[in-house]
Amino acid sequence: MSRISQHIMNTLQSAFFISVFVTMCGCSRPVYNDSSGLTITPGVGISNIVEIGMSRSAIINATRDLVPTSSQNKDRYYIPSLGLVVFLDADGIVYKIDAVVDLSRHHETSPTRILTPFCGKLSGLSFHKSHVNRAAVVRLLGYPSYFTNYDKQMPREERERTIKCTNRILAKGQSVSIQEGDTEALCYPQNGISVDLDNDRISNVRVLQTNSIIWRSGWM
Repeated sequence: MSRISQHIMNTLQSAFFISVFVTMCGCSRPVYNDSSGLTITPGVGISNIVEIGMSRSAIINATRDLVPTSSQNKDRYYIPSLGLVVFLDADGIVYKIDAVVDLSRHHETSPTRILTPFCGKLSGLSFHKSHVNRAAVVRLLGYPSYFTNYDKQMPREERERTIKCTNRILAKGQSVSIQEGDTEALCYPQNGISVDLDNDRISNVRVLQTNSIIWRSGWM
């Protein structure tokens, strides 16, 4: 089978898998069609809708809009109506939530994609019809304690040292700014939140359990 034929077959299988899942879950009519009134709480998520520690069935009941990204990534689901990506462990429990604020920075090739960005709030910061910059994040969450410059073009040994050093800092629960070109990740393990910025604008907000194993296992 040629690569093109294999790609078409994989796409059809993914689409079939998603359609079956949607039919089984009754997700054709989402509960929410606007995220502007929703608020992300660091370390928690969105109360009673999608929270760290919530089960897959509870999210389906709350949103009727939980869709797998593909048949290959069975731990990753979209909530398209809210601009969210939800990560589930082997028991179907949420351990990570991404709120996609800037669609232009969301790179996914799955047949099901987020078409609506998250435009709610992060505590007191609103993403509705406005861009939020780094200064606003720092005012809310505090100035990072450490700074790391990461470059994929670094010599291998230097790159590995940078990663190990950053992981040690995060494992201690200390905040870090990880900079790479025009992008920056502001990580706050003690708050259970990290914020991705691109050219000084928030592109993604990630919610994790406070000081969870994910922080200790590395940011790469």
